[in-house]
Amino acid sequence: MTRLPLDGHAISWLEQFLSDNDVLATNGTNDKMPYRVRDYFHPEISVHAYIDRNIFSHAISLQRIANSGTVGQEQRIAAACACFLNLIDAQVEPNIAIYELSSRSDRAHVNEEYRRYRVAINVHPVSYYRIAIGAADCIPEHDITEIEDRLSNEDLPDVMFERGLRHWKSIYLCLLKVACLLKGKNSSFSTAKAYINWMVHEFVMNGVELPYVLVGLSSRSPGILRGFRSDNPDTLSDALRRASWDLMYLRFLQKKSEVTDSTKINLLCTRDAPLRNYAQKVVFGRDGVGIDEVLRPFWGDHSTELAALVHDNERVTQEAGREAVIEARLRAAGEQIRVCENELGLNEL
Repeated sequence: MTRLPLDGHAISWLEQFLSDNDVLATNGTNDKMPYRVRDYFHPEISVHAYIDRNIFSHAISLQRIANSGTVGQEQRIAAACACFLNLIDAQVEPNIAIYELSSRSDRAHVNEEYRRYRVAINVHPVSYYRIAIGAADCIPEHDITEIEDRLSNEDLPDVMFERGLRHWKSIYLCLLKVACLLKGKNSSFSTAKAYINWMVHEFVMNGVELPYVLVGLSSRSPGILRGFRSDNPDTLSDALRRASWDLMYLRFLQKKSEVTDSTKINLLCTRDAPLRNYAQKVVFGRDGVGIDEVLRPFWGDHSTELAALVHDNERVTQEAGREAVIEARLRAAGEQIRVCENELGLNEL
């Protein structure tokens, strides 16, 4: 039996704290209760965790020397999440969180954040546990120094994080189009059909964006398109940016989940409840399920008609060929973004 660095009482507290705050979505068999540490101890199982920036940034901040003597709830949750992932020996992949930073920061800042990430995954779980329970407010300085000394002999990979933004522009355009269609004040069903037709006849693409938008337009949506109907340009811009990065995470997760592998468990760690719920129900819960079944809980009888339009989209995409589709997406994105932003009054922000 694996010996853990925390006793049974501490493990139980950690599991309950994470469950109360509900930060995980998973493709694991125990997706209803993914917080039991020992459920992950199996010699043939590997765990891969993808960290949303709303947890990643707080976990990284725990390395800074604290001055206030107090720690906030978000830092405690991030510490508990880091402790949990350490205990289950998860392979933590920060790619999208760092891509998100690279979209608005210079290379030096991004490299510094990546360096802190490398320190973070080497911190002892007890240090994170103490922060989670409120007994400490940061990682001890001597722990950080020791880890940095140990890592100093390892070269920092020359990662071009900017490459991860390649698909962000086309995702952003897809969401801009949603906002433009919503200005028409048509019914949600009419807007959904118009969006699919735009995808088929103008943008010629298919991917995680389509089910995300269709679910988001439903009156039973989990709130993933919140803010899209706002007349306030700042509110709308924030909503578009948030949803674009949500789709980047979902696209990454879907790609990782396409390969059926019973020995690999994927975890999404996020504080964004609508994103987590969507990932659990649609990305992780879609294995072998058609688009009609995915849409039915949100659209009822309308799901059949929407699914038929989606299948037409898939046919057009296949006929165009994958390389042609990708080129069309990237070639068309820039000008269409400018047109849509102008229509929404976002070009002056």
